[in-house]
Amino acid sequence: MTTNKTTERMVGADTSPTSSSTPQVDVDAPDLFVLPSHDMPNPTDVNPSNFRVQSVLYSSVEFSVAWGDWAAPEGRVRRLAMRWNGDDKGNAGYPKTFGHPVWFQIPPELNLTFLRSLLGQEHGNATAIIDALREVVV
Repeated sequence: MTTNKTTERMVGADTSPTSSSTPQVDVDAPDLFVLPSHDMPNPTDVNPSNFRVQSVLYSSVEFSVAWGDWAAPEGRVRRLAMRWNGDDKGNAGYPKTFGHPVWFQIPPELNLTFLRSLLGQEHGNATAIIDALREVVV
């Protein structure tokens, strides 16, 4: 197990009336992939009505990138989407709507750049990334 001591990870703010609203920063957070606990939303399970995950391209403890079908006015279109993952303490991550995890869409003109940057990443799914690149380039 490796720990990246230089990476700061926001672990959430205690919003109780007696606490400050400053988020706590965990500088000793491990930078490795772990399977989500039952409370942490698994990226493949984050499927709100406006976005259906086709494949998870990148998934670390903190962050996920997915390729999927976005509900657009012209119908469902393929989009790249991202989200910060939650934790095992009931935090659904960001973004979320009414406490439920959702994805934010990347503008299509950035798809190629983002997809290329995922190639070779430790937490990337190379096969899924290449499949998404094939769709973008065609």
